[in-house]
Amino acid sequence: MRKSNFPTTVQPNVGPGEIGAKIDLYAQIADWEFTSDPVKVEKRVKWFFQKCADCDQRPSVELLATALNTSRQTLWNWEQKGGRLGNAISQAKRMINALLTEWGSTGKMNAIYVIWLQKNNYGYQDNISIQVADRPGMLTANMSPDQIQEAIARDIPVDDEDMTATILD
Repeated sequence: MRKSNFPTTVQPNVGPGEIGAKIDLYAQIADWEFTSDPVKVEKRVKWFFQKCADCDQRPSVELLATALNTSRQTLWNWEQKGGRLGNAISQAKRMINALLTEWGSTGKMNAIYVIWLQKNNYGYQDNISIQVADRPGMLTANMSPDQIQEAIARDIPVDDEDMTATILD
């Protein structure tokens, strides 16, 4: 029988008991009431990182949102508002990003996955800068058709003498 390639049938590469252990851990992390009280959020963020350290669990923004019984979008909204609540979330996300950066740069996590997470959660992006330098004879918008034809004839090599570059009106 052919193996299904449907995404929901893919199983993680884990040993016996790992899925159950993760479910138990995540259930403990998720077992909190929602709060937007800055003092409670700060305490819960500290508890979250300690729980991750105690259980050797990689912290993530998704898991942080789970610990606060909210969504990544709400975390982002709090962070944008600033204040004590926003600062707590910002500090937690910086800690998670610092861990990701270290693990990605030391080969402990796949660098491509780290970059993907940083683009999704921290606003990282690829930047490409293209600069066009003027040079003598370069085609410009204010050139006449004759000047353009001369520039093309000069810049585009033609092997066959019968072929010439012409501009169609």
